[in-house]
Amino acid sequence: FVHSRTAAGLGLADDDWVWIESINGKVKGQIKLVDGVNVDTVWTWNAIGKRRGSWGLKDDAAESNRGFLLNHIIGDQTSADANGRRYSNSDPVTGQAAWFDLR
Repeated sequence: FVHSRTAAGLGLADDDWVWIESINGKVKGQIKLVDGVNVDTVWTWNAIGKRRGSWGLKDDAAESNRGFLLNHIIGDQTSADANGRRYSNSDPVTGQAAWFDLR
């Protein structure tokens, strides 16, 4: 999900295919335009892509036919800052993955 203003600035439209990249790799995914996310945020939920048959999904479930997985491009540390420091790529309170450096 991408804010419509952000997408417009990048010349993107609803349902366009884009590369989602990190220092660990990239994956191609389809965007949906919404105004309910921060303009500097690309948002997804954990269940956007699952392998067919996992989680008890039916064979025709959208998550296994149209979704995509991001897990393999999400590292456990952020990209290095200007001083070469890397930080935990997780929420400092809960410890859950925060995915700060995907673009």
